[in-house]
Parts: sequence; C-alpha cells; structure tokens
Amino acid sequence: MCVPVHATHGVECVRLARLGTGERVAIEFTTPERLRAAMGPGQEWIRMAESALRALVRPLGVTRIQADPSVVAPPTAAAETRRCGRGARRRAAGAGLGSWK
Repeated sequence: MCVPVHATHGVECVRLARLGTGERVAIEFTTPERLRAAMGPGQEWIRMAESALRALVRPLGVTRIQADPSVVAPPTAAAETRRCGRGARRRAAGAGLGSWK
C-alpha cells in the first residue's frame, strides 16, 4: 500500500486524517496514482503493509484505516501544532472528511 507521510526534522511521520465525526483514521492508497489524485502530486509517500500501518497507529488510538479516499482536504489555517515522533512537529487539522493531521 502507498501511505502518505510528511518529513519534519528528518523524521517521516504517517499522515493521519479526521472524518467529519472527528474520528482519527489512517489513510492508505492502493496505487501511487490514486494517492496523487486525492492528495496532489507533491505528496510524499512510502510503501507499507497494512499490518505494519495498523501496528504503527494502534498506540495512538487509531483503529480505522481509510483505503483509497477520493478527496483528502489539506490542513486548515487554524491547525494547531502537535508532536510527531521524537522532536518532529506535525500539523493537526480540524474536523472534516480526510483532513490531514
């Protein structure tokens, strides 16, 4: 699977999303083309087995993986800064189908 990531301070972090309900989900795509269509051509990604993605996000309380979402909204302007990994920072998005986190 193709899993969107972002690199900050040399650390690659898996991008999480929020559904309209506020639930955090991991996102994955079956092809690089589907990822680019939903998130844009500049989105970084890595190949990762679904089982590895589940194991990675489970400690964060994320139990759902959204496969091939057709649209993923970018972070909102009101996004707050949160930690990702050791010392790396990520942007947390407000609620909305597929908002990045």
